[in-house]
Amino acid sequence: MSAVKTGVIYTIGDVFVKIIPFILLPYMTRRMGIDEYGELSYIQFYISLFSILFSLTQGGTITRYYYFYGKRSIGLILSNSYLYTFFISLISLLLMVGISNQFFMLAVIAALTTELISSQLMLRICQNKTMEYFFINVGVGFLSLGMTFFLFECYEPSVDNRLISIIIPNIIFFGFSFFSLFKKENLCFKFNLSHRIVGCKYLIATALPLSMLQVSALLKGQMDRLFIYEKYSTTQLGVYSAAFQLAAPLTIIIMAFNKALIPGYYHRIKSDLFGVSDLKRLVFILLFCLPLILLIGFFVPDSLFIWVLGKDISDVKYFFIMFLAGNATLAPYLILTNYYVFWGKMLFVTVTSTVGLVIYFCYLLVAADISIRYLPFGIAISNITTIILLFSFLNRVQPALQKKHG
Repeated sequence: MSAVKTGVIYTIGDVFVKIIPFILLPYMTRRMGIDEYGELSYIQFYISLFSILFSLTQGGTITRYYYFYGKRSIGLILSNSYLYTFFISLISLLLMVGISNQFFMLAVIAALTTELISSQLMLRICQNKTMEYFFINVGVGFLSLGMTFFLFECYEPSVDNRLISIIIPNIIFFGFSFFSLFKKENLCFKFNLSHRIVGCKYLIATALPLSMLQVSALLKGQMDRLFIYEKYSTTQLGVYSAAFQLAAPLTIIIMAFNKALIPGYYHRIKSDLFGVSDLKRLVFILLFCLPLILLIGFFVPDSLFIWVLGKDISDVKYFFIMFLAGNATLAPYLILTNYYVFWGKMLFVTVTSTVGLVIYFCYLLVAADISIRYLPFGIAISNITTIILLFSFLNRVQPALQKKHG
C-alpha cells in the first residue's frame, strides 16, 4: 500500500472518531441544555488530565521505541506501560470511590479505556496495519455514537450516560485488539526483573518529557474552562465550550495528519531526506497559512451557530474565530517538537513547553478578571512563544544533530 493511501486511511479513521463530539454537539446542546453541556465539558477536562496521568504517553513512547530501536522488545515496553496504567488507575478509582463522586469515577474509567485503545492504535501504525487501525478506530466511533443516542433517548440525556457511551466501546474494542495482537505477533510479556528495570528506565527517560508536552497541550486547551467555571456562569461556559468544539475539527485534522505522517517523517529524518533547512521552510509555510484560516472563520455563516445551539447567542462566532487562530498554531509546533523528540532532545522540548504553559497561565490570571472575551487569545500567544523558542534553538543545535546522525 502506498504511503499516500496509507496516510489517507489513517487520517480518515482518526478524523472520524475525534469528530464525533463535533457531530453530537447540536444534539447534545438541545437534549442536555447549555448548562449541563457546560458541566460535561468540565468533566472532560479531568478525563484528559487522567489520561495523561495514566498513560505516560504510551502512544508516543511506543512509536519512538519502535522506529528508533526496532520491534524486538516492544512487548516489554507495552507490558510495562500497561502495568503502570492499571496500577495508577486503580489507586485513582479507589480515591474517587472514597469521596463517592460518580462523575469522577466514570471519568477515571473513561480515561483508562481511552488510553488503552490509543496504545493499540499506535502499535498498528508502527506495524503498518492500516486496515486494522481503521476498523478499530471507526468501530469505537460508531458504537460510541450509537450508544449515546440509545442512552439519551431510552433513559435520559445526562453527563454520566455520555461517559458510559465512551467507556463501553473502548472496553469492547480494546479486548478484541489486544488479544488479536497477542495471538498474531507472539509478543513477550514474561516477567524478568532486570528487563523490567531497563523498560522502566526507558519509560521514565522518554515518557515523562512527552507527558509534559501533553500536559501543556491539555492545559492550553482546557485550563481556561476552570477559570470560567469559577468566575462566570455555566451558561457562559457552555457557550464557550460549544465554540471551542466548533473549532475543534481543525485541531482534529492537524492531529490526525500528525499521527499518520509520523512514521514517514521519522523515516525521512533517519534516512537524511529531511533536514533542518526543510524544517524551517515548512514551519514558515504553515505560519503564513494563519491569515487564511482566520479569513475562512470570518466567512462561516451565523446560521451555523444558531443551528448548533438552537438559538442566537452572542459571542459564539467571536470565540470560534479566536479558537481557530490558536488551533492553527498547533501545526508548526508539532512539526518542530516531533523533530526534537526523534533526536532525543526531550529536555529542551520540556523546558520550552513549560515556558509556554507558564506564559499561558499568567495570561489567564490577568485576562479572566477583565473579560471572558480575552481568554481565547492565550492559546495562540503560548504556542507562538514556544515556536519561536524551538525555532531559535534549531539554529544553534544543527551541528550537534548532524554529528549525532552521522
